[in-house]
Amino acid sequence: MGKLADFDANAVLAFAESTVVKRRQLEVDDLAAGAQWAVLHAADPTAEPAGRACARRGGPRLVQVGGDGTPWVQDLCLAELAISRQTHVHATRFLVADALDLIHRLPGCWAVVQGLACEVWVARKLARATRHLSVSETAQVDAGVATALAGEQPGRFFTILEAKIIEANPEAWAARIDADRARRYVSVGRVDETGLRHVIARVEHGDAVWVDALLNRIADILALQDETAGAPARGRDLLRSEAFGWLARPAELLALLLEHAGDPDQSPYGADRDAGSQGDAGTGHTGDPDQSPYRVDRDRDSQEDGDTGHTGDRSCDRSDGQPNGRPEGQPDGRRDGEPDGQPDRNPEESPDSGWLRRFPARLLDTLKSIDPAKLRPQAVVYAHLHESALTTGTGVVRVEDGGGPRLVEHLADLLGHAQITVKPVIDLNDRISSNAYEHPEWLRERIHLTTPADPFPHATRISRHGDIDHCVPYRHDIPGRPAPPGQSGTHNAAPLGRYHHRVKTYLNYTVRQPRPGTHVWRTPHNRWLLVDERGTHRIDESLGHALTGRSQGEQHLALIIRDQNPGYGEVVGTQRGRSSSRSEDQR
Repeated sequence: MGKLADFDANAVLAFAESTVVKRRQLEVDDLAAGAQWAVLHAADPTAEPAGRACARRGGPRLVQVGGDGTPWVQDLCLAELAISRQTHVHATRFLVADALDLIHRLPGCWAVVQGLACEVWVARKLARATRHLSVSETAQVDAGVATALAGEQPGRFFTILEAKIIEANPEAWAARIDADRARRYVSVGRVDETGLRHVIARVEHGDAVWVDALLNRIADILALQDETAGAPARGRDLLRSEAFGWLARPAELLALLLEHAGDPDQSPYGADRDAGSQGDAGTGHTGDPDQSPYRVDRDRDSQEDGDTGHTGDRSCDRSDGQPNGRPEGQPDGRRDGEPDGQPDRNPEESPDSGWLRRFPARLLDTLKSIDPAKLRPQAVVYAHLHESALTTGTGVVRVEDGGGPRLVEHLADLLGHAQITVKPVIDLNDRISSNAYEHPEWLRERIHLTTPADPFPHATRISRHGDIDHCVPYRHDIPGRPAPPGQSGTHNAAPLGRYHHRVKTYLNYTVRQPRPGTHVWRTPHNRWLLVDERGTHRIDESLGHALTGRSQGEQHLALIIRDQNPGYGEVVGTQRGRSSSRSEDQR
């Protein structure tokens, strides 16, 4: 940056232009390296009988990571390339797939990429967008978009690309739309620093309308409760968010709706009600009802053609399906000259209490007498905190399954409506082992608490459902030599994901555990890596041998030096074709 500080305007512009070229060249080289790695691992490992038997047990096999017409590659080889690229194996798999697609299916666009005339991420997105097409269809797209790839901005290019994909196979596009409609889902995102999570759903339009209406109804009740209690008014979005939480407690929600069944369904927010239905804060709809994105056309006796309303206002809040809004000139919701068609009712009676009068009395009494706790769904949430946090009421608690860290005082927001079971503290300093090959549940619990994350280099998975692998392979009984005792335990366990388990088992990887929670890996091409509570670190061979040697004294000494000097033995760069390390620099 000292050099840049002396640049004038023209020099800065020239530097920015050259940086773009250098960055694109490095990204092209990254793609080319992925393609070459696939070439080096294109041999079929199942060509021999021994290889076929190994593949049936989970060993390496050929897979086609790219689209139709691309070379096949050994699936387990991608793990070592991912380690060198310092990425998760899935990211490396996508890189190899994109490179093979560009080279073998999109040669015109690949020439543009090699000429550094476009952003590499745009070309990679093109490769993924055409992966489902046949070779001939992809060639048609390639011819139609190569020029645009070199000259258009990404937004314009993707519009052209979409049109060319449709032209290449209209029937497949229509089928893809149908398939996309079948891929409905509900997902829960990661917990943010405030302890909140996003819930994203892709559902039928009609279901979304009624869920939206129910949220509005619950929000109205919560707002009315605030008003009755004299509490400060809360924003509509906040009320709808709290209302969403009530959906997870159906029994309590039913009790709430029954309790307020006779309340007037009139939001104290008035026209502001629609703002919550929009989903984006500050974008509430206040104009023509026919322009509402939540307009619903329903066949109701009381609704004539063209008489539509908001889902959050008139369309869906009434349990009997009638709109809440009333046309001008008729206090009972009829237009001028329209016959009543409804039974007489008390003028002071709430318009929403009609369904309650028709509800079977005995069933209503039964519902009101049910203990909501008996109908609650069951879920297990693991929350870890220190003893001092319980005694002082302050500190940080870690919640598993994406819960993340949060303050102890915020734990009530998570557990406030639950029946809590407190489990005794497990002393993880004890070395616990078992003679059996399979890990019993009590041992799996200790292993997870010691190593909650997948210890494969650069892995991201945190789960209780991994494969518990023996770092030193388990020695089974053989005639005349029983299996050594205590091989399964916290001292010899790696909770790996299934893919990483296969990689370790069938390729030339070794892993040792100098202490619980610390794993030292050696890859087939002699890269050494240390995975501990601080992450993944490339280390030199001397430290790797010290941490995995037969002598426990040497292992403990290396750990002590490493703990006192966290950067000791780490590879920090390359010099003249060999790796250099901080331990070498210190020597």
